[in-house]
Parts: sequence; C-alpha cells; structure tokens
Amino acid sequence: MTSDTTQRFDRAESLLRAGKAKKAERAFRDLLADKPAHLAALKGLARALAEQGREVEAAETRTEAAAVEARNLYRIAEKLAEADKTRQAVDCLEQALTLDPDYLDAQWALAEALHRLGKMSAARDAYARYAELDPDDPEAPHMVAALGGAPAPARVSDAFLAEHFDRYADNFDSNLRDELDYRAPEILFAAIEKPLAGRPKSARRDLAVLDLGCGTGLCAPLFRPIAKRLDGIDISPGMIAKARARKLYDRLVVGEIAAELGKRRTRYDLILAADVLVYFGDLGPVCAAVAARLKPGGLFAFSVEAGEGKEARLDMSGRYVHGTGHVRGAAKAAGLSVVGLDRVVLRTEYGKPVRGFAAVLGAPDA
Repeated sequence: MTSDTTQRFDRAESLLRAGKAKKAERAFRDLLADKPAHLAALKGLARALAEQGREVEAAETRTEAAAVEARNLYRIAEKLAEADKTRQAVDCLEQALTLDPDYLDAQWALAEALHRLGKMSAARDAYARYAELDPDDPEAPHMVAALGGAPAPARVSDAFLAEHFDRYADNFDSNLRDELDYRAPEILFAAIEKPLAGRPKSARRDLAVLDLGCGTGLCAPLFRPIAKRLDGIDISPGMIAKARARKLYDRLVVGEIAAELGKRRTRYDLILAADVLVYFGDLGPVCAAVAARLKPGGLFAFSVEAGEGKEARLDMSGRYVHGTGHVRGAAKAAGLSVVGLDRVVLRTEYGKPVRGFAAVLGAPDA
C-alpha cells in the first residue's frame, strides 16, 4: 500500500474501533472507490456494515472479499508453479477454492498441478469438478477419461483441439522449442532423407507436400526447399493465422484433417503429420485417408508417442500412444508399406524425455 492508501485505511479502522461505524463505512467506501481490490478495506467494510446490523450487505461484502483473496492466492500459485514449487502452488489453489468454490481458473490450475505431481485420482476429481462448473468445456471430460474416470473416446474431439490450440497459438513456438526441446520436424525430415536418396533429383526436390496439423508452420522452413507445392491443414484458426504469417505455404485450410483429406482431389508426393496423430486412437482411418491422396510411390511421414505392440491407448497425458504393431497393422490395412520405423525422443516434458516413433510409410509404385 502507498502511504496515502495506508493513511486512509488506518483512519477508517480508527473510526471503526471508536464505534463510529457509519463514518467508517464511508471511509472504507471512499478508499475502495480508488482501490476496489483492497482486501483489508473490503473486510473492514464488512465489519462496519455488520456493526450497523446490515447483515445481508455485510455477507455480500465478505463474499466479494473472499473472491479478491482467492484471486490473490491464484496469482501467488502461478508464480510458485513457474518456480517449479508445485506442491506449494496446490496449497494456495486449495485455499483459493475454499474461499471461492466456483473459481474456474483456480480449479483448472489445481487439476493440472495435481496431474503434474502424479496425484492422478485427485487430478481426475479436480478435472471432473471443472467439468461440472463449465459443462461446455471439451477438455475437462477428455482428461477425466484419460485418468480412468470415463470410457476413452476414439480420438480427441474437434472442439477440444480447436479451443486448445487457438489458446496456445501465441506461445506455441516458444513453448515447444525453448521449453520442451521439440524436434519432431527435424526428426521427420531426417526420416525421409534415406527413402528419397535413391530417386532422381526432380523426385527429391520438386515435391507436392501436404502438412497435416501444420500448427504454426514449424515444418515449413525445413520442407519448403524440397517442395514445389506446400499445403497445410489445421483445425485451429489461430494456428493457421500463425502459419500464414510465415509466407511459406501455397495453400492453408482450417479443417479436421481426415475430413479435408476426403474432400481433396490433389495427390501428393509427401504427406507429413508431426506430433499430430497423438490425438487419434486407431490410426487405420487416417492412414486410409492419406493413402487415397498419395501419388504412386508417395510417402507418409509421421510421429507418434511410443506404446507397446499393437496397442493404441489413451494415455494419462491426454494423448494417445501407439505401438509398432499398431502402426504396421494400420499401414497394411491402408495398402501402404513400412519404409521406416525408428525409435526417437520427440521432446521433453516435466524434465523427462517423451519417447516415440518416427514412421515413414510408402504407397505402391504405379
């Protein structure tokens, strides 16, 4: 508090202690007109109102004070989380929610913090509570399912993806590159070099390329030099806007990738999906849709997070994991051959490597 604010608060408190509740009320209200989130003044006003027997107004003011205190605790929790003090952040968030049980931001932050700590049962309950508070939110029910509280969906919903990545668009590149050491575009570029190496120069550099789930366009700087045509699809308008700003794509479309593949007549030499198929369970439908859009001898390069054998399973992260057996089975069903399937580290998350596979599937020659 500034000295002027302190003096005004002290005066109001003195009036209240002297039994001059009406004058104290006016002094607190004058201070709050300039400092509406002044917690101590709100609590003082509530006491002044109660002293006058105005209990309904006092209760309303106490509720307002509790909301302000909850927001203060939330801001403290944010700073603690940024400093990797997640347990202390949980304590602050629980206090905030005791004061304001319907505080959405604090409820979501609590669910994420508990998830980060590995307290999966508590995290599931916190996500479920968020879903009760905001029934239209698509992400919370998905996370409840990921943590075993409901049947797993076949894939992440379009609404979840569009909302999540629109919200993430502004910080997407810096978060992935600087904080998570994300390297999926480089991994996929390296994965296609060997299959392309034996082809004529024109078949290695003048390619029609489609970037599925292109996001902000992180693949574009790598693949544009070998692309005669580079198109992109993403479900998030915010992501497409960022990709368009790179000025490296020939065509960008907002849409769900399987649906957009079904609409197209263009065929491609190379189709990419960097860190995209983690939002799908069974890869069979996507592989079939891609196969229909590949030229003879075309390649489909993608990354998945590592599962076991034939599994395609919703993980507790909220993303799907896939085993090599599942990838091979989806490829075979779509009429594609497995050209490459290598173990890789896709990025780090909470300081640990996220392991996966870089897959390259090939369409039959004419």
